[in-house]
Amino acid sequence: MHIIGYDIHDNECRLPIMRRLRRVTPYWQASFFVCDISEKEALSLCNELADYLNPDYDSLLLAQVHPPENDWALAPACMTIDGIHYLE
Repeated sequence: MHIIGYDIHDNECRLPIMRRLRRVTPYWQASFFVCDISEKEALSLCNELADYLNPDYDSLLLAQVHPPENDWALAPACMTIDGIHYLE
């Protein structure tokens, strides 16, 4: 399971990203989406969405949720226009 969030300033850029994410999951709150997809699917989706982003103003967050036995702890990673960055 993954959480994908965005901070996009331009409505014309934000709208196609919002529509695409709403096709992936019925679970969202404002600009955050809970997606029950594999890591490969999440990375592919974020790469697809990155085409809409303006790297000077916009950002996209990808966080993997650990399995339920870990009480929903988030994996330490985020995605920027430059790719995925794993935090130590």
